[in-house]
Amino acid sequence: MSYEGYEEILCENGHRRMYDCWDAPVLEEWVCPGCGAKAKWWAMVDCTNGADPATGMFPGEVNLDVKDSMLCKCPDCGNSHCMKETTYHIPKDGGHIIKG
Repeated sequence: MSYEGYEEILCENGHRRMYDCWDAPVLEEWVCPGCGAKAKWWAMVDCTNGADPATGMFPGEVNLDVKDSMLCKCPDCGNSHCMKETTYHIPKDGGHIIKG
């Protein structure tokens, strides 16, 4: 039997990181590579059997609400470029809050 999936982590400041399920870090030791904050929330997303056709979401997947994002659209090429790392609100429903 196989398992495919990923873990999603939000730091205390809302920065998001995703790790393959087999490479996920120890949450108590993890620090955000972007700002050095501790982990505040995590979710395990199971991709083994695909997404639910009705919702398009995988088991364990949580819709994250953007807190702050700053994109700039290049006038030359038309591509959007990230000027500042996107942050997310810590979800109240779904996933797991890390106390401490």
